[in-house]
Amino acid sequence: SGISNALSVGTYDFLESLKIFVPKPGTGYITNPKTAFNQVNTQPIGVYRLTDDLDKKYVYANLSMAQQLLHYKNNQISAIEVKISPDVNVKSVQKELELALGTKFKVQTREQLNSVFYKMLNTENLASYLVFTLILIIALFNVIGAIVMMIIDKRENLKTLFHLGSTIKEIRKIFVFQGFLLTVFGLFAGLILAIPFVILQKKYGFIMITQSLAYPVEFHLTNVLVVILTIVVLGFLAAKIASARISNKLVEN
Repeated sequence: SGISNALSVGTYDFLESLKIFVPKPGTGYITNPKTAFNQVNTQPIGVYRLTDDLDKKYVYANLSMAQQLLHYKNNQISAIEVKISPDVNVKSVQKELELALGTKFKVQTREQLNSVFYKMLNTENLASYLVFTLILIIALFNVIGAIVMMIIDKRENLKTLFHLGSTIKEIRKIFVFQGFLLTVFGLFAGLILAIPFVILQKKYGFIMITQSLAYPVEFHLTNVLVVILTIVVLGFLAAKIASARISNKLVEN
């Protein structure tokens, strides 16, 4: 996949080795192309498949061959990647490495190395929230319609309550509470379905972007709280709007 397909190179092709060229370090004009590049002949022993971006960009080699190709010393490298446990705080590890290595070395997290990508994800997250909020607002018109239908259906009962001494404000509160219950019921039904879905997707990855890359998901309690707050507030406003249909004219006529 990726570079392997682009070069039409397979593994253990003993008839033709893979030649890798790297420009020699330095400045000036190239007078002889044959001497302008460092070259190594190697034999591919495996093909990996991660993402389209990585597959088309990187070739993995052992350290000694890379140092030879780039004219690095035996103790010279350009970067070291450190893998930490999921339960370890990334920021604290970064600070400890910066203190241990000093100012001569630059320590960056994965988020800092891929800042553009993470900014895009954050923007996509905000856009998704706004789109689903718009969908929610449209769906809440069903709640408003249901409450208005209940008001019309219970019109005679409203008259009875009014003549028994209930105020218009108190009658409206009944339907606000009823609309609020409809919203909360839908909210918890959605959470019961969504939370296990996210957990299962993260663990088993049954929805795939590519053959080898599962759609990335992450469970954050703050996102759940934002969703709950959004639905509760919009549901309450929808119930208030619908209950405003109740007036003195409605219950007296």
